[in-house]
Amino acid sequence: MNVPAMVLSLTTLFSPLWATAQNLVPDPLYQAVGPCGDSCIIRSNAGGVVSVFEKAAEYVRAGGRHQIIIDGPCESACVYLADLMREQTCQTVQARFAVHMWRNFPEDAMTQTAGHFRLKENTAMMGFLYPKHRPDFNAWVQRNGGYPKWHLLKMATAEAMRFWPLCTLERPP
Repeated sequence: MNVPAMVLSLTTLFSPLWATAQNLVPDPLYQAVGPCGDSCIIRSNAGGVVSVFEKAAEYVRAGGRHQIIIDGPCESACVYLADLMREQTCQTVQARFAVHMWRNFPEDAMTQTAGHFRLKENTAMMGFLYPKHRPDFNAWVQRNGGYPKWHLLKMATAEAMRFWPLCTLERPP
């Protein structure tokens, strides 16, 4: 699969907002991963607020974007988005996936904007949660030691091909 790398398009310019019947609300995919075009190219994303990535997946399913292309590090909730959108996601040879056990914070402790998340100062973690990935992905994690609490479990490109096909980007010379 060959996908043109669009640097600037109307979708990119206006992706922070998308219209609803009543008003304008933030584009969920923009909130999760930052600006992207119809084919959303993720070059580096450390994850963030899981519910934001779930809303981004719903938005893509509803026709908000055509495809998600992982072209660099994709960690934590970013991997969850790729798993939720598996049928619309591909990876380049530059893709790198990493997961860990989710950390549970109070609902108002984290904010996510344009692909970056922040944790309020002096926020106490409430515990850990098991990620809600698909069963075959969870099985891979368990075969490889389980979801770690304090570090990342990395997945090699060859192993990631079980879940996401390879694609290429047209790169400028």
